[in-house]
Amino acid sequence: MVIGVAYLLVMPGEGAARGAAAELGRRGLRSVRLEAGPGFPRLSALAAYPVPEGRPPEVLDAHLAGERSRVAALAREYGGTLAVWSHGPAAVPDEGADRQLHAAPEALMPLPDPLPEAVPCPRRRWKGEPFDTAPPDEVREVVEVARRLYGTPEAAPAGLAHLLDPALAEEDPYPDTRSFWEELTVCVQHLPALGGGGIRAVAFHAEVAATPGVSPGGRTVALRELLAAAADLHAGTVPAAPAGPLPGGFDRAGYATELRAAVVARVPGLVRTWDAQPPPARYALAALAVFAPSATAELVLPRLGQLPVRPGGPGSTELRLITALLGGGPTGPAGPAGPTGFSGAEAGAGADPETVRLSVAAGAARDLTAGLGL
Repeated sequence: MVIGVAYLLVMPGEGAARGAAAELGRRGLRSVRLEAGPGFPRLSALAAYPVPEGRPPEVLDAHLAGERSRVAALAREYGGTLAVWSHGPAAVPDEGADRQLHAAPEALMPLPDPLPEAVPCPRRRWKGEPFDTAPPDEVREVVEVARRLYGTPEAAPAGLAHLLDPALAEEDPYPDTRSFWEELTVCVQHLPALGGGGIRAVAFHAEVAATPGVSPGGRTVALRELLAAAADLHAGTVPAAPAGPLPGGFDRAGYATELRAAVVARVPGLVRTWDAQPPPARYALAALAVFAPSATAELVLPRLGQLPVRPGGPGSTELRLITALLGGGPTGPAGPAGPTGFSGAEAGAGADPETVRLSVAAGAARDLTAGLGL
């Protein structure tokens, strides 16, 4: 049995598209087509994965999830985005040769041995249901934020434009609030670097996180996305990715730096909403606070005991590092906070504050994802 997975990548230009197509071919994909036309060029790619004999197709699920992340990372390296993926027939589509950039009809993607297994994320036991606002009210609140910031679908970043569809605020397309945030999360995770989509979405998440009418879960999701942006989580992992400009004229490292700076600029204002936030959102705020310790330590350090973190449980490592980065001791505040407040001994020899900040942001974002069940 063979499983075919189709990917659709939106690219900033034909040069970037051809560069990404060549790399996809080297990785072993079966087909890569260029769909040039109005708007930005698109790559339609197909990979085929053999199911080990005698095992169910589900055995590939964890590996395919990793593959999606790797393809998304490749798209971002060339300034584009992975827009859509789906299971499809494992065959080369019948397209004209002028649009076919790569074809290997019998190619099968190599599988690691052993195959990765799905790792269950530890679930927090937060009291109550975080997404407890009625779906129409929640959607209207979020739509209003998008309308204030962007005005029209054309002005909004890709991935948020659908929020400005006039019908969305009037209808009730979601069975519950959680479904709305699940869909929005997927859209945000694939915001293209093209046009600064992720950077332009920072203001949206910051506004949502500070909106009282949004459910506790929704505000926590917005803060989680800011943490993910600061840590550049949605870019995935590309081994030995070059630090400078890449084919297609896209500077990956420069984009990540600009994205992080946009988040950090919002941190002091967000931290001032601490007392109005639910415990999970306070945990996110504490992790964001380490990026601006001189402006946040005085408020956050005395309140770290309010976080839903048990000694030795999920988030305990992040809490220890947050305390150190904000100028406290390993178990709590230990005097005035300095401009960095960090001792390398708190994270191990050789650790520098910036690396530890990114580690805290990534760890807290993943922990919040597990706790929210998203």
